Amino acid sequence: MKCPKCSAGLKDFSSQDLKLARCFSCHGIWFDKNELKKVIDERDTDLSWMHIDLWSEKEKFGAAYGKKLCPKCKKAMAALKYDNSVVEVDVCADCGGVWLDSGEFTKIVDFLEKVLLKKDVPGYIAALVKEGERIILDPKQGAVEAGHFLILAKLLQYRILAENSFIAGIISALPK
Repeated sequence: MKCPKCSAGLKDFSSQDLKLARCFSCHGIWFDKNELKKVIDERDTDLSWMHIDLWSEKEKFGAAYGKKLCPKCKKAMAALKYDNSVVEVDVCADCGGVWLDSGEFTKIVDFLEKVLLKKDVPGYIAALVKEGERIILDPKQGAVEAGHFLILAKLLQYRILAENSFIAGIISALPK
């Protein structure tokens, strides 16, 4: 496969039991369909529930066909930019693969973490309700969604403590 950015040959490498392809010239990375999600989930499990929600908000994406060709299909990839993030990713509409230029993976994780930190208590409660619906509506993914539900419950607990320092003070004063 050839790099969609600089046309150098891509070299396979392993990351978290996945076989990815990297350009050692421009340092971009190719992710086959769903591999980017798996790598982000491994990097920060607290984000595993969230980026699914971000991708589902189609109205927040800016998209245009770019000049980069998919290394697998050789067709033009769409350049996607989410809301007002600083990251633009290249996605193949045919095979679902994703190309990230050098540094974009870190920018995606940083962006997701910022979104996570901006969520307030009502935001976490709404996300918990959505996850609860997913558990019920998609039994095949029930275990995965239950895991996401537990992550959200933990994050909600942290947010409540962060927004209500007096509760944190009471808890810390309890005898051990």
